[in-house]
Amino acid sequence: MPLSHPAPPVPGLTDVPFPPLRGIPSLTQSRYGLRGNLELLAPDAEDGLWVFWHNTDPADGPEPGTGPPPGAWSGGLRFAAGHRFDDARIVQSAHGPDHLEVLARSGPQVRRYRWSPAAGFTHEGVLPVRAAGAVALAEDPLGTLHAAVPLPGGGVAHLTADPARHPALHWRTLRTVPSDGEADAATLVPDPGRPGAVHLLVQAGGAVHHVPPGPDDPRTPPVPALAHTAFADRDGVLHLITAGPDAIVHTPGPGRPARPVAALRPTGHPVGLAATACSFDPHRADLVVLGPDGPSHLVRLPGPDGPWTARPACSRVRPAADGSPVHRRS
Repeated sequence: MPLSHPAPPVPGLTDVPFPPLRGIPSLTQSRYGLRGNLELLAPDAEDGLWVFWHNTDPADGPEPGTGPPPGAWSGGLRFAAGHRFDDARIVQSAHGPDHLEVLARSGPQVRRYRWSPAAGFTHEGVLPVRAAGAVALAEDPLGTLHAAVPLPGGGVAHLTADPARHPALHWRTLRTVPSDGEADAATLVPDPGRPGAVHLLVQAGGAVHHVPPGPDDPRTPPVPALAHTAFADRDGVLHLITAGPDAIVHTPGPGRPARPVAALRPTGHPVGLAATACSFDPHRADLVVLGPDGPSHLVRLPGPDGPWTARPACSRVRPAADGSPVHRRS
């Protein structure tokens, strides 16, 4: 692309390029940090997964003793070695409390990982269905975990897991949603205004199809797309971001006009998109674009129709006493 603007150096900090990444990334706001850091998860180009965190503390806040300054990304933590992943999803869970939940697809197998402060990332088993496309993961306001898995031969399985025995989860298929041939990817977005309501978006046949939470909820027309991501704002409005051959487009809710976010340089390589709203600012949303040149980070400010501005997409780390960079602890 690249979409990011260079940033001035910060004394005592070192800018480190992101490692080679691939596939479809994921972005969520966690409960860590003063106002909730962003957690970025992406498959390594060859082996395992990487996670990075973005310091969302205010610029005039206290300087952190370790980790990146406000507005910067951390160094990366690599885990789940031994598997080459195609896509990965991360969500902040209320269970644990406040553990991070991960689903990552390697071929037809969907593996679950969990981050806890004491043990770091641990492998927690494999989903009971085989996948043919990028999977989805969400936790609704009631605490139920949801997964969506594109199935071989067509259709998307919507699974749920009761967290009563967390960290143990028993996944069961809630429904199977038809798709236009084999689905390329699925996304789940909890509706913050309706506990238990979850939007399902299915990318198939060159378009994104919206499956609303209830049978009486209005459906939106299919949107042409080669890649997509989605999030809901505080008012429960569903925002869809799509990538076509030469541009990324943002559609802020049903019936609203689509607006361009950024131009894409035609390369023949697909891009991965990941977006999240931010609880500390009702008008902010963050978007990470993963393309052949690495990740780019964009922020929407202010308002639902506000412009998207590019920010640096590199890790900013503090050297340790022995000279090695300080990354997120496992």
